Amino acid sequence: MTVLDADGHVTESYEQIAKYLDEPYRRRPLTFPLYTADGWDRRLVDKFHHKNTYFIALADKEVVGMVSVHDQAPFSIADRLPDPSLLERWRKWRRRRPHGAPLVAMLLAVLLATSAVFLGAVSHFTQQTDQARLALEDGQRQMARG
Repeated sequence: MTVLDADGHVTESYEQIAKYLDEPYRRRPLTFPLYTADGWDRRLVDKFHHKNTYFIALADKEVVGMVSVHDQAPFSIADRLPDPSLLERWRKWRRRRPHGAPLVAMLLAVLLATSAVFLGAVSHFTQQTDQARLALEDGQRQMARG
């Protein structure tokens, strides 16, 4: 089974990788390395491995992709938030009001449409007022000329 790990955890040597390269690239000088060779172990282990469920995509008995998921707090995004309790509050709000987010989105869409109609009406009214003022001034000039 062939496994392609494309997220930067390269642990193979140059020679191991070179045999998979096309011919013109296989014999290139290693003046510029194929990847960072700083000695850092890039075989990372997910800190949520113990609670993850893994979905592996196969094509003709070869692994072509993998996704790991879990539904138990804490989540990895919590480490990136200034206040991790915001994530928990959001989850509770979504649980209590499952239709809340779609309703807010619909309300915003209606407000946006109403604003667009209002601005269009104001623009039209302003344009009509300007035309009426110009017509009045033109009429007054013609009356003054006799």
